[in-house]
Parts: sequence; structure tokens; C-alpha cells
Amino acid sequence: MNFRFHRIAFVGVLAAAFLTAGFKARAENGRFEIIREMFPLTITNSGSYLLTEDIDFSNSPFAYDGITISASDVHLDLNGHYLMGSIGNTDDGIAIDPVRNVTVENGFIHGWGGDGIDAGYDTATATGCVFRKIQTSYNYRDGLRAGRSAYVENCFALRNGLELEDLGHETGTGILIGQSSLARRCVSVENWGHGIASRSSGEISDCIVYRNQHDGYHTGQGMLIRGSVAYGQRLNGDGLEVDGGSVVVDCVAVSNNDDGMKTRTYGRSVFVNCSSISNSSDGINARVNGVLVAECTATRNKDDGLAIDSRSLIVNNLCVGNGFISGDGGGINIKENAGDRCRIDSNHLAGNREGLRIVGAGASQNIVMRNSAVGNSVNDYNYSVNNDVAPIRSSVSTADPWDNFSF
Repeated sequence: MNFRFHRIAFVGVLAAAFLTAGFKARAENGRFEIIREMFPLTITNSGSYLLTEDIDFSNSPFAYDGITISASDVHLDLNGHYLMGSIGNTDDGIAIDPVRNVTVENGFIHGWGGDGIDAGYDTATATGCVFRKIQTSYNYRDGLRAGRSAYVENCFALRNGLELEDLGHETGTGILIGQSSLARRCVSVENWGHGIASRSSGEISDCIVYRNQHDGYHTGQGMLIRGSVAYGQRLNGDGLEVDGGSVVVDCVAVSNNDDGMKTRTYGRSVFVNCSSISNSSDGINARVNGVLVAECTATRNKDDGLAIDSRSLIVNNLCVGNGFISGDGGGINIKENAGDRCRIDSNHLAGNREGLRIVGAGASQNIVMRNSAVGNSVNDYNYSVNNDVAPIRSSVSTADPWDNFSF
């Protein structure tokens, strides 16, 4: 063992002894001050802690988590400072044990070999944590793992994760929130995994994801996503992908490398007042049962504007210029082998390859009424006979209230 190793060991022992005496000496203002000599630091008592200087281990053989929080009811203010690690290890910038009511705010977590901040995501998670004004960047794995019932606000995740497919799509995700959590006003850019991922029964609002390698937003069941934007996800990345029973409202997906928006597995999701533009597959992919798509716009997507399965309500949507790349796409396309019992009502289909397509043995028992179609290059309406389609008129002067229009 060389002198350098002995010095590191000595500093660790000194820091442990200093945690009690040093914190007490600085606790008169109600906040325990943290200095470099305390690292690696484990917080084992409730209280308020303040980082007083930048911490940079990027050029040292530091092989520990930077700060470990092992107590509930802790408030850690990074005070605008950096906590910088080394990619050469597998440790986290801040590791939070399965405790409760921890707040971390106002700082930068950069270049750690594990996660930037890890409060858990799958099992053994912290509960009820708050993260505000945190930037995580260039960490080897995820930027911020927020735990269960977390509140994440005004956080920014940049280029977390490395190009390692074998670690899975969620590795290198910018921000992950556990079950029953809320993320708002966050931005996630150019991460290797998803931009923002969540478990079930939570909310993502007023967020932006940009050029992440996989999905922009990737969520579990029963999520509310509103007022959020997904632009330019790469590889096979959907702009936004939710599981069943989710509500997506007032969201925008532009130029993503797969679907703009998608619901998977369990269906029963809702898309309202959303816009999906110039995506490399479908504008809104709802090829599962029982989906509501209303007041949405799908424009210039390479496949279908709206791709629909069975027992769905598709009403008051605008589909323009979709389906020219795939060769069989259109404004609204009902699934060929199982697209039954849908109601397609009061949509406007303009300039698509096909306006409305309901073709195939399984595409049956759908009702089609009060739609209008104009300038679609192959067909305005293409449907098999086992569907209930109101008469198609070219003039309103001779039409009944339930009729479709082609002009």
C-alpha cells in the first residue's frame, strides 16, 4: 500500500470523526455545513445540510458514493455547487436509502460511474422525496432515480448513460419517477435511454424531452401526461408511450423516429387535444382496445395519422398528409385483424394517402358517421361491407345529419 492509499484511509477516518464535531460547530444557523474533507459522506441524522463548495473527484481514485442519505427528514441544499465524480467507478453522486421525506435541491451532479442521484425506482425505494433545480449530466447510468411518491420539479437531465444496449433501454434514462409520483417543468435531453420514465398512477406535466435514444416519455398504467412536448427521439424511440388507463392531454410529438404517441398492452387510454407531426411511423398508435382519441391533429406522419384497434371512440380529429411512406397508411386506419366495434365520428381527413381505411376480416361492426374527406390520393373512404357506414355525400344541401362527406 502506498502513501496515497494511507492518506485516503486517514481522511476517511478523520471525516467520520469530524461529522459529529464539525456539524455541531456549524449548526447554530440550523444548517449543517458540508466541506470536502467530509467525503465520502453518510448522513445518518435528520436535519438540514448545506454544501459550501464544489466537490470534484473527476481526476482522483474516488470509489465511493459521494453522499449517502440514510436518515429520513433530511433537507440537502447543494447551494449551486457541483458534485463531480469519475466514470471509472460504479458509484452514485447521491445515494438515498429506503427512507422518507428527503429533499435535494439547487445543484449539479456530473460524471458519476453509477447514477447521478439514486433514490430507487423498482424495489427498495425511498418514499416522498423532493428534487428541485437539479441538473444531472454525463453519468454512466441514469440521471435521477426519484423513488416512490416523489415530487420532481425544474430538473434537467443531459446525456446520461452510455451506448450499451445490453444494459436495457431504461439504463441511461434522464429522469425516472416511481409509482404515484409527479414530475413537472423538467427537461431531458440526449440521454441514452428514455427521456423521462415512470411507474404507474402519477403525473408528468409541462415537460420537454429532446433527442433521447429511446422513448421520450415511457410510462406505466394510469398516468396523466399533460402540456408536454417530445421532439426528435432517435433509434426506435416513440415520442410518448403510455400503458393502459392513461390520459394524455395537450401534448405535442414532433419528428420522433417511431410513433409520435402510443398506448400499449392494456388499452383504455385517452388522447385529447394532442398534436403529432412528422413522425417516422404513426402519429397516434392506439392498436389496443378501448381508446378515446378526440380533438387531436395528426399531420405528415409516415404511416397512419391514427392507428386504431377495437371498441374505440375516434371523434373530432384532423388528419392531414399521412401515410405516403408506408404504402398502405392513411388518415385513420382501423386494425385489419381485430378492429371492430369502433365509432368513427366527425373527423376531417385531408390529403392523406387514404382518408379512412377499414379493411380486413377482423375490421367489422364499426360505425362511421359525420366525417368529411377531401383530396386523399387513393380513396377518401375504403371500407369492407361488414361495417355500418352512413351515406357518403358530396353536398350538404342533400345530406342528412349523420351522413359522411367526400368532396
